[in-house]
Amino acid sequence: KLIIRSHEGPDARDKRHDLLAMDSGYTIDHHVACGKLITLFSAPDYPQFQASVDRYNNSGAYIVLSPPDFATPDFHTFQAVKPRPKAHPYYDFEDVIDSDEELNLGAMDTGTSSS
Repeated sequence: KLIIRSHEGPDARDKRHDLLAMDSGYTIDHHVACGKLITLFSAPDYPQFQASVDRYNNSGAYIVLSPPDFATPDFHTFQAVKPRPKAHPYYDFEDVIDSDEELNLGAMDTGTSSS
């Protein structure tokens, strides 16, 4: 009756005009007689560690399911803390490839294993 999937964020939804935006942290993508497909995104103000100041200003969300049938989701949304606290991520995110467009497959080693 209920499928809950996670983390198809607002950036992926920009390219999928057939799906609702992820502004509220969740979407009900399909609601038919046999059940619902829900997409849940828990990262508010995505992306948190992007080098630029461009953000989606989306809410994050979580779902609470209750007995006896666990079929009626109770949605809870939340916003990011603003102004954002200074974060010291382990990686230097300015040099991290974060999209397929930036990935250069031709430059990768295409050697094969000799096992």
